Amino acid sequence: MGYVIRFYSPIALEKREQETGISRKRIHFDVVQCARFMNKVVLMKINRILLAMVLLGTIFMLPTGGAIAAGSTGTVHSTSLFTTADFSAEPAECELLSVINAYRKKNGRSALTISLTLSGAAEHHSADMATNNYFSHTLYDGSTWAANIAAHGYPKNTSRAENIAAGRETAAGVFEQWRNSSGHNANMLGSKYRAIGIGRVKNSDSTYTWYWTNTYGSTVDKPYTCPEKSSASVESSLLSFRGGGRSASSTSSLQAFDGDLETSWYTTTSSTPRNGYVYFDLGSSVYISKIMWYFNQGGASDLFEIQVSNDKSHWSTLISRETTNAGSWQSLKVGDRARYVRFYFYNPNQDGVLGYLAEVKVYS
Repeated sequence: MGYVIRFYSPIALEKREQETGISRKRIHFDVVQCARFMNKVVLMKINRILLAMVLLGTIFMLPTGGAIAAGSTGTVHSTSLFTTADFSAEPAECELLSVINAYRKKNGRSALTISLTLSGAAEHHSADMATNNYFSHTLYDGSTWAANIAAHGYPKNTSRAENIAAGRETAAGVFEQWRNSSGHNANMLGSKYRAIGIGRVKNSDSTYTWYWTNTYGSTVDKPYTCPEKSSASVESSLLSFRGGGRSASSTSSLQAFDGDLETSWYTTTSSTPRNGYVYFDLGSSVYISKIMWYFNQGGASDLFEIQVSNDKSHWSTLISRETTNAGSWQSLKVGDRARYVRFYFYNPNQDGVLGYLAEVKVYS
């Protein structure tokens, strides 16, 4: 008899649950029941062997204190409800609020305010997933996400929604996950929502390590304001590039980190380029807090992505931009580790040249 075990990403699992209506709790319990059945089969075979040995006059005795244990289904760790007094937004959670509100402003939506009750529900759901190692809108005890929001005291007769994500540490990373999913994107841009709850929890022993929950509501009940950044905070350090690379028919990557705003990386092909890229090598995987860049000409970067990688084979997109401001520095907060930073340009407007990327700076 053969068995096939199929693994899904968090987003794929959520989509499958929505399409089939089958909770991942059910899948978990089915697996447990299968394990128990297999344990019974194994124990039956062991009992038969022991009986045969007794009949033959030989029996193995277990040492004192020893035992043969059946397969464990694991311990369920309870996670208590968060109260409004428990919540204090960490920097990454406040960063996500800023990113979402900037996105909403760009799309003609009003800014969201952090709600203490929604955030308590979000923190509780993320902690529950991280602690009990699952990924689902249904909590481990079987309660729904809506019931979780209600249990934390959010007002009745209000519109509500929830986004969850797993596997991404940074605000930029989880925002891109949601932006690229129609359902999650619709929640972030929902015109009826005025309040948001944000919860990020880490458990290195879980499958995805990082777990995020966003809860949305149409009423701001108990507002919370992110603390101002301290002016005495330590200035981040500028990292040095050890080299770089670029797509064919383009200027050297050195032009984008030579300290001269008059020089730049750009494509040089005689025909209209479909795309182009330039990347920078930090020498080893390091913590990146911020990336800054400067275009010295406009009209050649209508759509580009900033990506990071540790091996140049697998790239993670931090952000996608459809416009650029030539002649001024732009920046992106990262909060992740990587060795390579790449600017990848597309050409939706069929421009003759892509790039004019004059300078790139990366900070630890």
